[in-house]
Formats: sequence, C-alpha cells, structure tokens
Amino acid sequence: MDGFEVDWLSIHARDPDLAKIRQWKVREVAQPVDPQSLTPDGRRLMGEWVRLCLYGGVLRWQSQDPATGQLMSPAVVPVLERHKVWFSYHQALGHARGQRMVQALRGRVFWKGMVGDLRHWEAECQQCVLGWARLEEKVPLHPVVSRYPFEILAMDYLSLGQVNDCYPYILVITDLFSRYAVAIPMKDQSAQTTVKALWRNVIQVVRELCELYGCTKSRTTPYHPQGNRACEWFNKTLLGLLNTLDQEGQVRWAEQLPYLLQAYNNIPHSSTALLKTWILFIQHISLCYMIRCFCKQLQNNVA
Repeated sequence: MDGFEVDWLSIHARDPDLAKIRQWKVREVAQPVDPQSLTPDGRRLMGEWVRLCLYGGVLRWQSQDPATGQLMSPAVVPVLERHKVWFSYHQALGHARGQRMVQALRGRVFWKGMVGDLRHWEAECQQCVLGWARLEEKVPLHPVVSRYPFEILAMDYLSLGQVNDCYPYILVITDLFSRYAVAIPMKDQSAQTTVKALWRNVIQVVRELCELYGCTKSRTTPYHPQGNRACEWFNKTLLGLLNTLDQEGQVRWAEQLPYLLQAYNNIPHSSTALLKTWILFIQHISLCYMIRCFCKQLQNNVA
C-alpha cells in the first residue's frame, strides 16, 4: 500500500468483525451462516461479501479505478482505526478535502460509509477552517490549450509577506497539461536567478526533448494575473497548503515545501480527475511524508 508495509493482519485480528469475516474467507465459505453475530457495521460490510478477498492473508476489497481502469485492492479498515487513517492521509496531503481526499484514499483503504465520514471529519478540522479561505466565483477565461506534458509551462512569483524571511519569494512553475506543479524557494526575482531555477528544476530534466523539438516562450499581459490562470490558481492552493502547517512548520516552511508539493502532485486535479504524477509517469508515486507519519501512527497503535 503506497510502497510501505502496515501490519494489517494484527490490526484485523484486534477487530471482532473483521476477524470473523477473515476466517470465513479463509474457509472459503460461500455464504456466512451467522451474520447476525456481527455488529451493525460488520453486517453492512457483509453487503460487499462478493468483492471481499484475501491478499497476502489481509482482508481487502476489490474494485476498479474509474479514471484509469486499474484494478485496486485497498485494505479494509476497522472502526477504531478509521479516524487515525483519515487524519494521517489528510495531514500528509496538505489537508486535502472533498473529492480529492476520496480519490486519494479510494485505492489504498476502504470501509463502508467512508465518504460520509470524510465529510464529517473535514468539517470539524480546525486547520482546514482557518487555513482555507472561500474562493470567489470568477468569470471563466479562455483556456490555454496544451496537447502534451511540458509543452507549455506557466511561471509566477509568490510572496508570503513574512518579515526577515530567508526566502522571501516562491517561484511557481505549472505544467498546463498535467497540472504538475513545482515550487522553489527564492531569495530574489532577478532574471538570472529565475533562469537558473527553471533550468535546474525543470528544463534540465527534459533537456533532450528541448534540443530535439525546441522551446518557445510567451508572456502573459504584465500586471494582469488572470492571464496566467494556472499559476495564479495554484498560488492560492499553495498558500492554503502552507497555512495548514503548525507553528513550527510555518517557521521552517521551506523545508516542508517539497513534502507539500509531493502531496499536491499525488491528488487528482479537478480539471482532469487524474493524479498529476499518473499523467506524467503512468504510475502512482509513494508519499514519503505520508509513509512516515501514517506508518508510525498505525504501528504504535498495534504495539
């Protein structure tokens, strides 16, 4: 699950409902003879009996990703672990909400009524309430059409407005096709510094393609941020992500920035309904920050 091991066998063994269902699956029972011995939540899960399976001895729920068509087998999460699992992913994904959070969890974990639980917990998250401001509705702009990854890159500078900050600016670079984003802490906005950052973080990665096909550059209208909509929209998203950091994280925001970007690029974009990393690399990328905090919380709970 996302590149790391969680002791789901021990976790399932501690839950009476999942322990019984797992034993029925081990014995290959066609239909459980005593479902009334389960709790109401367990009986709800029995409605998915045909789609429940054992993989590596772990009780999982078989499904198919509606966006990519990939087969998925997320682990079934017991009642007592659900909030811990949600909060670990929610925090690691920069306090993602709504459909983005549902899609991020869908291929990794499963329980009946998950969508309703997520909405309830998100509404109670204090950092979400304080960190995310409601965005005003804007008149739609004419879209800039991009036909393949890295055909068009949009760039913009963002300032956090913090006094005596070592990095007063953030250079935001967005691929208009996949919406894959890069954010780089910067000490100034000079042309030379900008070119070096763009080269080291983006162009050098696709240097051979640039040499083969060439690169052209266009500029949006000065002092008219609406013309650079992709970057401006991500600027608001990035500020929201940074606002969800705790007090210590706010001071060391430059160190936390790579983790927030990795989380952002591993949740679906509203315009494509796909992960940005999936569009670019055709695979799901492990989230190192999420792995660290989620695995630690679950293993401590089992211990």
